[in-house]
Amino acid sequence: MRKLAPVITLLGLLMVAANSIAAQNACSKEVDGKKVDFKVVNNTSKPFVVNFVDHKCKEGSSNRQIAAGGTTDIFGYNGHVFRVREVGTNNLLKEIVANPSNPAQIIIGSATPNNATAKGPAAKPQPNTVGNQPATGPTYWLPTVQRTPTVTNYTYNVRVPDYMVSWVLQQTERGGGQTVAKTINGKPYTFVQQGFTWDTNGSSPARTGQIRIDDKRERWRSNLWKDNSKLKDDRTVIAALDSAALPNPSTPWREVDLLVLRAEGSQPPNLKFSEAVPLVDQVKANQLKLAEKTRAGSYFPDMQVPVDLAAFRNGMLKLGNLGRNNPDYRKGNRYASNFGGSDAVTDRGREKVFKSNPSAPYFKELTLDPKLNEACQFQAEYQATIGRSTHDGPRNYNGVNLSTFDLRLKHFAPNIGTAGEGAGGPAAAFDFPENWMKSETHYRPWFSIGADVRTVGLGAAKGRDGKWYFCMIGGTAAP
Repeated sequence: MRKLAPVITLLGLLMVAANSIAAQNACSKEVDGKKVDFKVVNNTSKPFVVNFVDHKCKEGSSNRQIAAGGTTDIFGYNGHVFRVREVGTNNLLKEIVANPSNPAQIIIGSATPNNATAKGPAAKPQPNTVGNQPATGPTYWLPTVQRTPTVTNYTYNVRVPDYMVSWVLQQTERGGGQTVAKTINGKPYTFVQQGFTWDTNGSSPARTGQIRIDDKRERWRSNLWKDNSKLKDDRTVIAALDSAALPNPSTPWREVDLLVLRAEGSQPPNLKFSEAVPLVDQVKANQLKLAEKTRAGSYFPDMQVPVDLAAFRNGMLKLGNLGRNNPDYRKGNRYASNFGGSDAVTDRGREKVFKSNPSAPYFKELTLDPKLNEACQFQAEYQATIGRSTHDGPRNYNGVNLSTFDLRLKHFAPNIGTAGEGAGGPAAAFDFPENWMKSETHYRPWFSIGADVRTVGLGAAKGRDGKWYFCMIGGTAAP
């Protein structure tokens, strides 16, 4: 019997049998194993989700919203059941039982959404409006970005389409939707900040109309995907987004923290200005460059490491120290958001902060420990071999048991006190140590919380999947 495994082509959709729904009758059944593909069109004025109902009548909980006017593709089998629910109210809009005789396109709702084309006689054009927004009201504009190693040039000339405005204004814990005031060339401007991530391959916006709002502080935890078929044809918008993202040849994924210009009226503001590239971004760009040239790993030759591994490590260390000496680096985090006192509130309660100075910058810069580097390099390469991050290791590496952190530490760096090990990946070449430092769990060594961390060991390796894997160990004074 074929397993119940419908596929909804919305990248990142998690179909989890979460809610038992007794009010509806239909449950998924296996009929004859015939595939049934169809589209669901949102012809309502509000977003909805499409949930799968399994053979035990448990309804999944989709986190993928289909915007008004949007369309999604469903790939299921004869007898599979899907429920369409309105976002916010959870009202059941329709229950769909997949059947080969069903129409290829199922339209939900009769109202014409704001961004859909209405049937019937064409409305008379209103001289005062552009799209769905009044010409005298606010409009939002994306920048076209051109980069040099030290300067970024911005030209705000791409209008945010109406269907995308709500995405830009979405409030998130990363600060998305918040306004930022800037004075440029002596004139005040208002921007809205928002973070986005998208694929440039099979699930690219040009093919699927999908893009993710990065709503979580730790970007990789975000799963707020937006979907609108109009984005597929909006090549100007897609090009602007691509220009704003930092190029990363090691992955098809792009991510960006945008400042979207808020303006009055419909005329392009054509705001142009240049800014020095922040040192953090310069270091990240150099990490990508260093990652392009690789050699065989030292411990696992089938894996790849940067040819200039020392420079790559120094780049990681530089990113770590830039964050370590920025007193506002974790501002907005739930834990350890303020280092002004003698201790910090962490996920374990209150812990001592080992500061070097009573005022910012609070800490001395970390330095690399050669022995801890080797312990970390071994673990980074091992993670690359298995394609995931872990604190476990091989039980037999050339006759040596290196299966635990303590055993690896004893082997590579005996008599060195540590504050634990951080494991990371799969990721892009520039994602770490930032992902640790901005997390709610692995930040401690970087800010000397709970231990007087003075040195670090760092390792990096690229796996067969083309992704990068990382390790860090925080070093303290010898016991």
